Amino acid sequence: MRILLIDPPYDRLQNTKTTPNYPLGLAYLASYLNSKGHEATYLNLDWDPKLPVANPFSRKDLTDRYKAYLKHTASESNHPVWSDFREILKNLNPDIVGISTSSVKIRSALKLVETIKKVDQRIVTVFGGHHSQIFAKEILEKAKDVDFIVLGEGEECLQELATELEKNQAADFEAIKGLVYRSNGNKIAFNESRPLINDLDALPYAASCYSYIEKKLVKVPTVGIMASRGCPYNCNYCATNNMWQRRVRRRSPQNVIGEIKVILATQKEKFLSFYDDCFTLDKKWLLEFCNIMIKDKIKVNWQCITS
Repeated sequence: MRILLIDPPYDRLQNTKTTPNYPLGLAYLASYLNSKGHEATYLNLDWDPKLPVANPFSRKDLTDRYKAYLKHTASESNHPVWSDFREILKNLNPDIVGISTSSVKIRSALKLVETIKKVDQRIVTVFGGHHSQIFAKEILEKAKDVDFIVLGEGEECLQELATELEKNQAADFEAIKGLVYRSNGNKIAFNESRPLINDLDALPYAASCYSYIEKKLVKVPTVGIMASRGCPYNCNYCATNNMWQRRVRRRSPQNVIGEIKVILATQKEKFLSFYDDCFTLDKKWLLEFCNIMIKDKIKVNWQCITS
């Protein structure tokens, strides 16, 4: 099936840009779906290199920009991002559109599914990500244009959903772990939870991300990588454990080094950001990783998150 995965617009609707980062979960999801025979494209609708850089230190600018975001996610908005998106849908003709939901971007995510259904009612819409983990029931009750929600890791769940949807009228969703949907009688059905993936090395490297610039798909620079998933802590300001269940799983150092080499082969900046929740948690793993970096003479500037 043709699957379009989307990072919704936020900064772009405020006429600003940040660094070309994007949710890596969708990048790994796209590569997994492609490895299973689907045609997955990952689109970042929030990146436009022509826009000015935001000023993070001006309270007035922050307020004005957010007002612009509210305006351009309203139903009457004519912002170019929505016309671009309609063109993308017509050109790619996807069977499924999966959308990453963070709380700050939920308005634009809902605007996307509204636009999708106006363009083509047959396109199946799927939400995933942190906001959906907490508010799945509320979303499906209030947003008629959202068809499914994936809880937890998306790789296996979305792959099974796509395979089931290929059956058309014979599709049966009850056995798909981690799926939330409207069952018979329009009731919200929560299927059994899906166990986390144990062997992260078995997953393919992240797929390329694209942006829609001057009426064509353009690759967004890859500057991010994830060596692990999860965090053992339970900070009250962080939502990561709604996804990862306070359990940390790591890729092998050799596997991460392999992906770094692939990224650097196509990158001029020689820079990487590790998106792990706590990259330095396992000192033994970290020392082995750094020793391989030195041994293989990998020259790269990098940053990470730690505690």
